[in-house]
Amino acid sequence: LSHRVLTLRQFHALYQEIKHYSQIPTKTPGRNSGSLLDEACLLCCDAPPSAILPCGHNFCRRCIDEWLKASFKLPPERHDSFTTRRYSCPPALKNRQQCPLCREPCPRSTEAWDLIDPPDEFECRREMSRVLLYLISNAGISSHHDH
Repeated sequence: LSHRVLTLRQFHALYQEIKHYSQIPTKTPGRNSGSLLDEACLLCCDAPPSAILPCGHNFCRRCIDEWLKASFKLPPERHDSFTTRRYSCPPALKNRQQCPLCREPCPRSTEAWDLIDPPDEFECRREMSRVLLYLISNAGISSHHDH
């Protein structure tokens, strides 16, 4: 165990830094579940999500692979029911090479990133202790000069 005596200014800077990090949200807003992997795929409503598309939506790998391989045509235009705008698809994107939810282009299933299991609690605590030690060792050190 190591220690360091901090000046009031250094302590205040460290306190503000820790306070900032403690306010970073750890869960997705509006989600009740503690983990993304505890939820169900939005297509089959069964398997846990294991792939995430570039737009941020997630599905199980089997469903998204099947969806992106399908050659069914989507309507060339769609009408937004909340506004009077009409959206048209470029000809190359009129098939199901899009996210099933938001229709963002996703031409290949290889563009779907595989999700990994979240780190366990011990790993999180170990990483947090490293961050805190780093913050303490650099407390009061500024990258810019005070005027």
